[in-house]
Amino acid sequence: MKTLFDKTQLGQMSLKNRFIRAAIGEKTSDGQVNENILNMYKELAMGGSGALITGFTLIDEAEKNFPMMAFYDDSFCEGHKALTSLVHEKGANIILQLVYVGSYVMGKTTDMTILAPSAVENLNTKVLPQEITVKQIKAIQEKFSKAAL
Repeated sequence: MKTLFDKTQLGQMSLKNRFIRAAIGEKTSDGQVNENILNMYKELAMGGSGALITGFTLIDEAEKNFPMMAFYDDSFCEGHKALTSLVHEKGANIILQLVYVGSYVMGKTTDMTILAPSAVENLNTKVLPQEITVKQIKAIQEKFSKAAL
């Protein structure tokens, strides 16, 4: 039987142990990986976890006013490369959590089209979104694909 301290495989990723740090939010004003984020992940990677899951990383430029990391165009590549390299240098793996926020929006939402599966008010944010269409779903799927690539 494996213990938490045994090496393990997660798909093609080799982990030095079975500890995975859960995602929390990182604050950034422009979506870019900044020094505060790099320093936080350096400390986390040195803490001994086999893998770290990032906080929400936006895939849609329309949601850019939310204070979290983003990856909706190539301008974010260098920051994410630096983050990945730093975590790997400290012996941990990193899992990027891509997200479309939808009705879980935070902050200023004026002049935004907020989409969700149904036009039902979000109980947490009190936002009343538009019901998403099949065409819009396909467009968001494409944004996830581009960000992952």
